Amino acid sequence: MRKFVVKFKVGGAELWRTAAIEKTTVDARNVAMAMVEFHRKNARASEKMTVTEVYEEG
Repeated sequence: MRKFVVKFKVGGAELWRTAAIEKTTVDARNVAMAMVEFHRKNARASEKMTVTEVYEEG
Protein backbone atom coordinates (compact mmCIF):
# COMPACT_ATOMS: atom_id res chain seq x y z
CA MET A 1 0.00 0.00 0.00
CA ARG A 2 1.14 3.51 -0.79
CA LYS A 3 0.18 6.76 0.92
CA PHE A 4 -1.75 9.38 -1.03
CA VAL A 5 -2.58 12.96 -0.11
CA VAL A 6 -6.16 13.94 -0.88
CA LYS A 7 -6.97 17.66 -1.03
CA PHE A 8 -10.63 18.54 -0.74
CA LYS A 9 -13.03 21.40 -0.17
CA VAL A 10 -15.60 21.41 2.62
CA GLY A 11 -18.44 23.85 2.73
CA GLY A 12 -21.93 24.86 1.83
CA ALA A 13 -23.81 25.46 -1.36
CA GLU A 14 -21.15 27.53 -3.15
CA LEU A 15 -18.03 25.40 -2.73
CA TRP A 16 -16.26 27.09 -5.63
CA ARG A 17 -16.42 30.45 -3.84
CA THR A 18 -16.46 29.95 -0.06
CA ALA A 19 -14.80 26.65 0.83
CA ALA A 20 -11.38 26.25 2.39
CA ILE A 21 -9.07 23.57 0.98
CA GLU A 22 -8.10 20.88 3.48
CA LYS A 23 -6.03 17.71 3.11
CA THR A 24 -5.71 14.23 4.55
CA THR A 25 -3.76 11.06 3.78
CA VAL A 26 -5.10 7.63 2.86
CA ASP A 27 -3.51 4.24 2.16
CA ALA A 28 -4.32 2.80 -1.27
CA ARG A 29 -2.83 0.99 -4.27
CA ASN A 30 -3.47 3.78 -6.81
CA VAL A 31 -5.11 7.19 -7.25
CA ALA A 32 -8.56 5.81 -8.06
CA MET A 33 -8.58 3.63 -4.95
CA ALA A 34 -7.33 6.59 -2.88
CA MET A 35 -10.45 8.53 -3.89
CA VAL A 36 -12.68 5.55 -3.07
CA GLU A 37 -11.01 5.15 0.33
CA PHE A 38 -11.38 8.89 1.07
CA HIS A 39 -15.11 8.80 0.33
CA ARG A 40 -15.54 5.58 2.33
CA LYS A 41 -13.85 7.14 5.38
CA ASN A 42 -15.98 10.29 5.14
CA ALA A 43 -19.31 8.72 4.17
CA ARG A 44 -21.10 10.01 7.26
CA ALA A 45 -19.86 13.60 7.01
CA SER A 46 -22.57 16.20 7.46
CA GLU A 47 -20.93 18.72 5.13
CA LYS A 48 -20.44 18.44 1.38
CA MET A 49 -16.87 17.49 0.35
CA THR A 50 -15.35 17.80 -3.11
CA VAL A 51 -11.98 16.26 -3.99
CA THR A 52 -9.75 18.76 -5.79
CA GLU A 53 -6.41 16.93 -6.01
CA VAL A 54 -4.88 13.50 -5.29
CA TYR A 55 -1.16 12.75 -5.38
CA GLU A 56 1.31 10.30 -3.92
CA GLU A 57 2.98 11.41 -0.69
CA GLY A 58 6.70 11.87 -0.78
